[in-house]
Amino acid sequence: MTRVARGTGRGALLISVVMALALLAPATASAAHQIGQTGHPGTWGMTDRAAEPGAKCSYVGGGTAGSTYLTGIKLLHGPEITGLHATLRSVGYRPIIQHLEGGAWVTVKKGTLITGAASLTHPVALPPERTSVPVVSNPSRFRLLLRLFWYHADASVEGTRTVVVDSYVKFGGTGVVSNCKGRVITAR
Repeated sequence: MTRVARGTGRGALLISVVMALALLAPATASAAHQIGQTGHPGTWGMTDRAAEPGAKCSYVGGGTAGSTYLTGIKLLHGPEITGLHATLRSVGYRPIIQHLEGGAWVTVKKGTLITGAASLTHPVALPPERTSVPVVSNPSRFRLLLRLFWYHADASVEGTRTVVVDSYVKFGGTGVVSNCKGRVITAR
């Protein structure tokens, strides 16, 4: 005969309630999320949600047929990175622009490496950066990745995390989108 531990029913009920609440959460709630890592990286944090988007799409007008074209993506809130050691060591991030080609995201531009010093007890808030978008033959959609770095004392890389920014201020400043359009038609 199988014995059931006391309290299992309450635990199962709690799990069911938590799962139901997760399913009822608004679909628009998004946040920067990690898609990869190497080595032994530390922790990070960044503001990126519909109420406070993590990035803004920058456009310039004067294109053909009243179009405006994406010129850059500006990170609005730089990441806060916590170090891996008791002493200060270098940490940093590099913005990376990707373009959607045939259903896959392809890197088209690597931005400037931004660095600082952090420890286990003293995280560093790194400044945001604007990264220009190169001209591509089929301008459809672009997104911003951040490659976060943690360094050894000898300046070799101890670990990395690759993070996708999910929320972008929409063209015209109204609303939030999940990536930047390469071209926006403004004339009708």
